[in-house]
Amino acid sequence: MKRAFISDVHGNLTALEVTLRDIEAEGVEYVAFLGDAVGYGPHPNECVALIAEHCAVSLMGNHDYAAIGSLSIDEFNGFAREAMLLTRATLTEETLATIADYRQVHIDPPYHLVHSTPDEPLAWHYVVELRDAIPQFEHFQEPCCLLGHSHKPLFAVQRPSGAHSAPESDEIKFADDHRYLINVGSVGQPRDGNPAACWLLIDEEEKTATLRRVAYPVTDTQAAMEQLNMPAFLIERLAVGK
Repeated sequence: MKRAFISDVHGNLTALEVTLRDIEAEGVEYVAFLGDAVGYGPHPNECVALIAEHCAVSLMGNHDYAAIGSLSIDEFNGFAREAMLLTRATLTEETLATIADYRQVHIDPPYHLVHSTPDEPLAWHYVVELRDAIPQFEHFQEPCCLLGHSHKPLFAVQRPSGAHSAPESDEIKFADDHRYLINVGSVGQPRDGNPAACWLLIDEEEKTATLRRVAYPVTDTQAAMEQLNMPAFLIERLAVGK
């Protein structure tokens, strides 16, 4: 089976549509969403609906949690707070109900799915580099943990000896006696210097995990954000992947 894992769409409908077309072209049979459907971007209702249509499971991100009033936006920086206020003003009752049903964690062996980290899913810790990933291996039992939240893709590997590594590659080959923690990056707001939408493809027959990058018309999303008077910083960062 081929599986797709997407995260951090953040209301960027254009990026999500392009990503879903790429997923379909790859012959994927199962899609999971790892959180943050809304916040920052201009089309939260449409993104939530499209995720519901295409994803077998959807997880709760911190922006989703804030959108339904379960997380104070005082936790956010100024740009994120302003964007969340604009987002809340546009959300429909149907969208809010859909988000409220998102799960905190989903375990589907051999996968452990969470938005932030398996140790404290609602504390919203970040996994950005290997040193962040290493302690998290103690908090899941499955061979592979998949997450998002940082908007930066990462492969972290634990060998039987207990040694850890972070291969700098867009693809890894699974080994039966290794364990993995993978940050799948962001569809709607990448922050690794590459503005192209990012998603993870797992081919269970080939035993590979591949980070796919898909270019999309960033200016379309930026124009929609400008119409909503969203902060210039959030608009400009899309073009540079920061």
